[in-house]
Amino acid sequence: MDKLEKIVKKLSEPEYQHLLENVAGRKKNNPYHVLEFIRKEPWDEEALMKKLDVNLNAYYTLKSRLMDRVAVVLSQRPVNAIKEKVANVSASIFEEDKFISVKYLKELEKELLEYDLSNELIVVYKALARHHIYEPEEYEKYDMLYNKHVAYSLAMEKAEDLLLMFIRNVGIYRLTRNPEDFEKILRIRREIYNISELFKSHRLFVLNNIISIYFNCIFITDLAELKQMEMQVDGVLKKFESIFKKYDLDVFYHNLKPLINFMYVQYYYTIGSIPRGNAYYKLLKVSLPDIVGKHSYNFYVIMLLRAKLEKYIVDGNLDELTDLNKLLESKFVIDEVEAYHCFTYGLFRTYIKFFEGDYEGVEKIYKDMKGSLYLREYINGDIQLKLILALCFSLLGEEEKCKKVFASIDRQIDLDNPENNNINLFIKFLKNVTKHAEYNRKLKKSRELYDEFNKANAGTNRILRFINFDEDMILKLASHGRKNTAHKGKDKL
Repeated sequence: MDKLEKIVKKLSEPEYQHLLENVAGRKKNNPYHVLEFIRKEPWDEEALMKKLDVNLNAYYTLKSRLMDRVAVVLSQRPVNAIKEKVANVSASIFEEDKFISVKYLKELEKELLEYDLSNELIVVYKALARHHIYEPEEYEKYDMLYNKHVAYSLAMEKAEDLLLMFIRNVGIYRLTRNPEDFEKILRIRREIYNISELFKSHRLFVLNNIISIYFNCIFITDLAELKQMEMQVDGVLKKFESIFKKYDLDVFYHNLKPLINFMYVQYYYTIGSIPRGNAYYKLLKVSLPDIVGKHSYNFYVIMLLRAKLEKYIVDGNLDELTDLNKLLESKFVIDEVEAYHCFTYGLFRTYIKFFEGDYEGVEKIYKDMKGSLYLREYINGDIQLKLILALCFSLLGEEEKCKKVFASIDRQIDLDNPENNNINLFIKFLKNVTKHAEYNRKLKKSRELYDEFNKANAGTNRILRFINFDEDMILKLASHGRKNTAHKGKDKL
């Protein structure tokens, strides 16, 4: 039996009419016809598609969005109904029949355990303890359960906070590269792992593994090590699917459902397994119009954009890199206080302009970002953008503009510091290719400097992550003083 059919057919008539009204309103639109067909006819997808007069892709898109809408409407039913029962628990101690009250509370306990609703369980266990005040063993049992769930409830609150703190601190670290900020990330990871080990909870399992998967994709630079985790990642995400399916009307899990495809895409694009990543990207793309623009998903959308850049390094497909541009331009809104999200979205647009050969466009984006985001606070991020800008000026033969960028970077960091060796070598490389000198000698020196830069540019301090220089680009850069030819982004950058 189809999942949507199963949900719709088991509803009582009042519940079904409530669903129909909230999903379709008074319009006899496609969602209305789908629900009515499911409710009244034997299940037959081909007959339903024929009735709707839609093709297979349109049908599955409609069905996916309808399933999400149904989940939102019905999420007000089971969980909220249970919570409404909990609101009356305190009065149960004054009921005439203690047996009925205790039986009711124990039934309610089962429902709350099923949905892992720790805050509500606290109320129930306190009431059960009070009902057994004259039975020391029973009282102690429920009082211990009360204390345990108070601790668990606090742990859940902490775990949800830790996920948000992880997202915030990842952004801060990637903009600053400050070791103290990275240590904060490590502490968050250790803390949520320890919490998930203390309590047996599917919610804590989910939160802990969201952090774990993103941490590995972001910070493990050895692709061979990351590739070895494929079975582990797949196993965790399959378990996510199982949990979300079991608690399919849980609002918390309903909002986390899209993260499964986000994480599959993130992992497979990061390790360079493009075909596998594409399969999940197609599924994710269907839901993106409903996700982009929702503040709580900003980090995951930003990480998706970085994953798309990882994919571009491998396949060089500019059309697929830019396939979300219209959606992002129309719906993606980032609060200016989310510095990393603002920066990364700007960086993504910068790379696209660079790949398209629109070097003036790169300069415009940088100026816009300086106007809306105080980049000087985030030296690493600012320098990344300036180095791309300097590369664009080099390709345009704008030697004086290059010099201004180099001077600005020199004022921000100590280029003689070994930690900045890769930046220093890249600047030397660009200075060499833009200077006026005999072509063959300049080309030879440029290759030598680029090789030095390439060796030094590794690990967590790597710069220009998504630019892959090839011989053609080096030749064009070195050709200044002969004839300037614009570079049109075909270099698999």
